[in-house]
Amino acid sequence: MRTKLIITLAVLLLPLISLAQTETSEPKPFFIIKFPSSSKEILTNNVLLEASDIDKIEFIPVMEAEKRFGKLPKNAVIAKVTLKPGVKISTLGQFYKIHGVNENKRKLPFVINGETWSDTTNLFISENSLKVIKIRTDSIEIMTAGHVLELEKRKKTTKMQMKSISTKLHKAKLPYAV
Repeated sequence: MRTKLIITLAVLLLPLISLAQTETSEPKPFFIIKFPSSSKEILTNNVLLEASDIDKIEFIPVMEAEKRFGKLPKNAVIAKVTLKPGVKISTLGQFYKIHGVNENKRKLPFVINGETWSDTTNLFISENSLKVIKIRTDSIEIMTAGHVLELEKRKKTTKMQMKSISTKLHKAKLPYAV
């Protein structure tokens, strides 16, 4: 069974980041996003993608990335992510335009799947991953498709559990059975 899952790529890097840690500094994940229809690549440390957007992930040495993108932190961990054809990635500015975010709301923090992202510098967003977008007075709230599916799955499981408990109580002929 294949479950559609929305991820930030940092989750994919967690095992490697743990191995790469030094006593003096935390590793800093960076992502090279490769577009399949061109030779264009972008370097970022903030990206929101859906797992189904990704064709391939490979980890590359920092020195190789520095040859193309310039100096990186000593504690950098680099993942090169090749996207599938047709995946639409928006910069923060494009996201604001597409979703009609007014100029006065563009400084608001992002809340993505309930987690506040205070640093949206160089944020790239897969339009495929967005399920719910709410422009609030104090934040821009995003729920990704995978998060919504997970919430629906939990809700369905809870309903099934409640029905099972109700059935058992009813069969036991307890006076407070529903």
